[in-house]
Amino acid sequence: MSLGRAAATVGGGAVMVAGGFYLGYASLLRKSNKESPPTEKERRDTFDKLATVYDNVVYVDEAFNGVQGWRRRLIQKARGDVLEVAIGTGRNFDYYLLPKVKSITGTDFSRPMLKVAEQKKAKIDPIPLRLVVSNCLKMTEFPDETFDSVVDTFGICSYEKPVESLREMGRVLKKDGELLLLEHGQAVVPAITNYLNKKTIKHAKKFGCFYDRDILSLVDEAGFDVKEVRRRHFGTTYMITAVKPRGGLRGSRRVSSQLTEN
Repeated sequence: MSLGRAAATVGGGAVMVAGGFYLGYASLLRKSNKESPPTEKERRDTFDKLATVYDNVVYVDEAFNGVQGWRRRLIQKARGDVLEVAIGTGRNFDYYLLPKVKSITGTDFSRPMLKVAEQKKAKIDPIPLRLVVSNCLKMTEFPDETFDSVVDTFGICSYEKPVESLREMGRVLKKDGELLLLEHGQAVVPAITNYLNKKTIKHAKKFGCFYDRDILSLVDEAGFDVKEVRRRHFGTTYMITAVKPRGGLRGSRRVSSQLTEN
């Protein structure tokens, strides 16, 4: 199913609450950003410093806004040999299912984040786990078409080169394998988009995340076929299931998806 036919849904009941969270969260970053985006080293340093407190920082927000439930729904689609890119502290370990998942390989460019993930290994036993310090732009550790599922939660919104990173994920994904994404991105409400755009660089420097990206367009440009899209929080949270075409990643095409209320 192509992106043009994918149905995207915007969550109903939690929209106003979640939208208030996003506006309040952004209001903490008061100054308009005229500075340059953070470099990869600056982003890595940010995550290195956050590693030991990261779970505590995001837990309340994710629980309050339903993100934990979306993590569960997304991760339970994973099957076979799974690659989780930007695995961070292993926040998804609670949701992988046996016997659906045969193995999990997790990569991240932050060694301190991976150290926290290693401490949670018991959560996914007896699923074999391998953790690798790696840059998603060039995952030379893995041959072409190695994995049945590639998972990335809140990574595309952070990468310096998101399209190239997605294509590298596609390289290691088997034909007909699934790309499973949960991401922050551009809102469907122009006023919110404009407001958050002004805060993006400051937010990226503080938390490593660019929340003004058009995630669907990035996935399309990378050459995947999108099967399903769901969006919440005025469209700023995306849950995407995409497939690597049997003929390989295709060229970009200008398409859009229809947003409907739940």
